[in-house]
Amino acid sequence: MSAHTPGPWAWRGWSDRAVYLCSQTRNTPYVLRFERAGFYDTHPIFNSEDGLISAKDGLYVHEVPYRKNIVAIDHPDARLIAAAPELLAACEAAGSFITHHAPHIPGAGECVTTIIAAIQKALDS
Repeated sequence: MSAHTPGPWAWRGWSDRAVYLCSQTRNTPYVLRFERAGFYDTHPIFNSEDGLISAKDGLYVHEVPYRKNIVAIDHPDARLIAAAPELLAACEAAGSFITHHAPHIPGAGECVTTIIAAIQKALDS
């Protein structure tokens, strides 16, 4: 899988059962869900071209091959989730820059409106 699952995404599920992140534009509902691993632990499960795949089935990136500590998950959706803080900061910087230095450029207003809406979605509770 080379591209992340198209958005918009939303959290769904039941508070007494499963919780999952889903795409609201695809036939398959899952972007990310979790699989129980023992009494306390879980493994993330992502979509792939072949259906669902657990991160434990080859997606974990280990710091060194002989240890079990994980430093990343090799899946487009996992990379996008991990990059979210940097993407939010980039959106904030871009919105500020366009507002203060390039408001005269055609389409700048629409661009800033889209950026502000994305920031508000990320920060609103």
